[in-house]
Amino acid sequence: MDQLPILFITIISIFIAFILKGISGFGTSLILMPILSQFMDIKAAIVLSALADLLSSFSLALKFNKNILWKKVRLIGLGLFIGTLIGVNILNSLDSEILKKLLGIFIIMYVLLPFLISKLYSSKHKTALGLFSGLAGGVCGGIFNTNGPPIIMYMSKVLKDKNTIRATLLSLFSMDSIWRVALYSYKGLITTSLLLQFAAFFLPSMIFGLYLSIKIDTKIKSGAYTKIVKGLLFASGVSMLIR
Repeated sequence: MDQLPILFITIISIFIAFILKGISGFGTSLILMPILSQFMDIKAAIVLSALADLLSSFSLALKFNKNILWKKVRLIGLGLFIGTLIGVNILNSLDSEILKKLLGIFIIMYVLLPFLISKLYSSKHKTALGLFSGLAGGVCGGIFNTNGPPIIMYMSKVLKDKNTIRATLLSLFSMDSIWRVALYSYKGLITTSLLLQFAAFFLPSMIFGLYLSIKIDTKIKSGAYTKIVKGLLFASGVSMLIR
């Protein structure tokens, strides 16, 4: 494929991913990774997505900080810290082709997982499940830069308010992104070339996407918000099935 169509697809994908990120609080990598991994090395795609997540999550967390539930941040954050360290080490040791296959399996499993463990998440062991969701999210985030799925499943069961869920997720993701990017840098995964690509393509598309999401968000009701989140996850799973 010529470079121009690839560039166009990349920019549009980033733009759409960050519109959805601004509305839901997550989903960037679930949209971007299946697409970007077809055009570039998957490790490069993971690092670029992580850099964008760092800036976007932090800026959005500041915007919605009044709705953050800090009790959940402390509980899940402990698991995230440990899980991310494990995940980054796994990422650094695996071949890119193996990572692509694992990413496909991961996305497909996430589509199916809520149906398989819905009873578990409605049990009384919410504290242990919160810690486990952070640990599982950290491992997934370290490997694929997609720490959201296990945490979102937990949060959607223990919290109901859209703004509280989004704000708490964003605070967790912003802190975990700082930790993850630091580990990527320590492992030598962040290069000057990737930073230039990020500044040239990711950053402008991300800013425009987030700006538009703020305009759209005020018009979205809670029911529509839930449908958007579910649709986002389903679409990402399907995209990996047909790639």
